[in-house]
Amino acid sequence: MDIDDDGEHVDRPPTFALNVLQLVRLAQAQHGMRHSDYTRYRHYCSKRLRTLYKKLKMLHGRQKYQKKRVEAANVTCERHLHVSLVCAERAWAHGMELKKDIENGPGKASSSSSRKRPHPGKGGVSSVKRRHMLARFKKASAFATEFSGLCAQRGGTKTALEAEGYSAMMAGLWKMEVPDWQEALNKLLRAKKLFEELAKVGEFDQQALFHQVLEELEPSVRFCIYNLERAQGGAAVQLQEVDLEHLESKLASLVVEAKSQAQQEQTASSLEWCKIKYPVRSEMLRNSLQHALDAEGQLRAAGDPLALYDKVVSAYGELKRLVQQALNAGGGTTTLGLGSDLSDLATAVNGTLLQHSIQKSLLLLQKEQKNFEDGMLQALQASKRSKDKASRSKPGDVVRLHDTLIGHITELIELGMKIGGAQGEVLMEQYAAKAAHYQASRCYFVAHTHLAGKRLKEAHALFDRCTKRAEDAIARYKECSEQDPDAVDALTALSKKAAAFRCCARAEYAEELLLVEQRTRQGMESLSLGDQDGTPTAGSEEVRYLSDNMDSWESFVGPGRSVRIFRIPPALYSMPVKPIFLDTALNHIERPSLDQRLPKKTTFSRMLGWAGW
Repeated sequence: MDIDDDGEHVDRPPTFALNVLQLVRLAQAQHGMRHSDYTRYRHYCSKRLRTLYKKLKMLHGRQKYQKKRVEAANVTCERHLHVSLVCAERAWAHGMELKKDIENGPGKASSSSSRKRPHPGKGGVSSVKRRHMLARFKKASAFATEFSGLCAQRGGTKTALEAEGYSAMMAGLWKMEVPDWQEALNKLLRAKKLFEELAKVGEFDQQALFHQVLEELEPSVRFCIYNLERAQGGAAVQLQEVDLEHLESKLASLVVEAKSQAQQEQTASSLEWCKIKYPVRSEMLRNSLQHALDAEGQLRAAGDPLALYDKVVSAYGELKRLVQQALNAGGGTTTLGLGSDLSDLATAVNGTLLQHSIQKSLLLLQKEQKNFEDGMLQALQASKRSKDKASRSKPGDVVRLHDTLIGHITELIELGMKIGGAQGEVLMEQYAAKAAHYQASRCYFVAHTHLAGKRLKEAHALFDRCTKRAEDAIARYKECSEQDPDAVDALTALSKKAAAFRCCARAEYAEELLLVEQRTRQGMESLSLGDQDGTPTAGSEEVRYLSDNMDSWESFVGPGRSVRIFRIPPALYSMPVKPIFLDTALNHIERPSLDQRLPKKTTFSRMLGWAGW
């Protein structure tokens, strides 16, 4: 240690931060205490102590046994502080195990605690176990006091206060078993006061843990008061004020540290959504929120935002997972207002995630719509030599993007219904108009899909429905509190385009009916039993029969020709498969044609196909 000219120490020993209650409760939950298995927890503490002694090189070897104590000057890492804490937990678990055996009676005593049975004299086995139990509780209190002293010298401010509260709680539990009700009440009230003060400045998960411990201490405090009143003949017990004068400075410094840390993390201390700020108390959640905000800042500064939207959506998705995990872990604190804050934060994170997903889907949709319109323009101009035919969007691709976008908007509307109030009404009103908007746009592109497949009646009906839905969406936008003139202009243009293509579909359908009528007239005029439609020549592709061509105008009988009624022997055809599963009807289902979705082959591609490429 360096010393200056005045003889004062320059370097101070390092301090260690230790979350005492969190460490203890985690070990208890993982090693039997969920089922009150004190034996298993005591064995775990013994194994943990052996591991600590080995890591800290506190083994005794074969020399004469000499107990090695952990001194404050020798503490170099957190493991040194763990030694006293684990010793206290082991002694407490042993005492609780003996207490459980006493309550169950001599016939139900566990084998681990009744291997050596003394001769039953006055008091019997129960008195021996009770003395043993009190000795273990006293030992647990002594180890907890030692742990508190080490933390006061080598721990941080919060660690020292938490260790002192743990020590007071252990002493109070010991005094309750003696019993010394007044001393037990004083110790428990001191622990309660310390945990109440610590719960005001801790993280969210630590606050939940402190409040859980306070709930567990409350019955013990009431039991002490009851026994004191009973001993005093029913007189009310005057609760003494807890003496925390020497701890006021530590509590004040802890509050200052918490405020300075909050100022450093001010950028990620809250999430703003729908003009409301939601506090983020947990350090883990603040780090995740800061990561999401950084990604959002990069998105605003980027020239091509589409490339960074995946990063933003992924960051908010991770934040949503952590918030839900914290909400599930702290479900027992909803009565204290902490769970409700976290539930509101989960709603805000989910809403922010959906909004970013909607913006990403909108960018993709605008890009696909532009490619589709450019492809239509090139098709109208008959630019067959265009090199970017493969990049043209099909109407089916645009419809799928509309489905994704409408799904996100529907989830956000359901979130607004869940929120309720003025905020939920504004959210539902705004995104209900957007849902009507993009449903009209989807109807427009579904109509184009039918138009490309030559299903003209369906296309005409869908273009007509698109104009009606566009008018309904415009009316919804005008009813909103926040007007969106750009969306109204886009819907007006969409309605005009749908009306124009509706006329095109009607004209094409009329032309198709005219062609059918013309072919029917020509067929009727050419119908004859003469030789002009005789037997097919040798150069024809196939021999046609009446049974297979009932709707043809060809003559299959006549003088000087062979009669072609049906084929003898019949032609071979594939048999229906899977008779066991009774799905032979699938062989008779006519599926829609997908030719309009396939790229058209050029002369060059046909030549490559003939060459075997």
